[in-house]
Amino acid sequence: NLDAGGWKQSSRLAAPVFSSSNGGTMTLNVNADATAGVLYVQSSPTVNKPLCMELDTKEAEVVQLRFKLKNFKANGTPTVGVYFYSTITSHPMGTDSILNACTDFCYPTAEELNNDTYITMTLPVSDAVKAVEKITALRLNFSGMESISTTQLGAITVDYIYVGSKAFAPTGC
Repeated sequence: NLDAGGWKQSSRLAAPVFSSSNGGTMTLNVNADATAGVLYVQSSPTVNKPLCMELDTKEAEVVQLRFKLKNFKANGTPTVGVYFYSTITSHPMGTDSILNACTDFCYPTAEELNNDTYITMTLPVSDAVKAVEKITALRLNFSGMESISTTQLGAITVDYIYVGSKAFAPTGC
């Protein structure tokens, strides 16, 4: 479940829509005038202010992301990545070494880009996660995909993000 406060999205996305009736999901709708490029949302309004997340990484073994895609088509290689910040002074565009990948990438298939069915990605955490004491923000990146058309705009729905022990990762979703 995702809290409604403090999320920042790329300019290609409308503000996140939160639904308590769907168990706390967050939906990101692509703007009608969006050009191809990375779609992202991060768990902080900016990385230049104190960040509210303090995720202890001692027990982190896996990253699990449950999401679904609707009205997308490939524009390159469709890729989903989970990134993190570990200090409040990191650069928002990742030009320094503070923005790090939490795990390997997930590559949605052409069918998954438009079937509006949940995908659960579970991958081991990167060495970068193991090297920090806490994560202060998470960023979800969706690239290599674009809206089917200007009348069928893409939508990303995120059910949850889990970083932690493999033994306690959600199951049966």
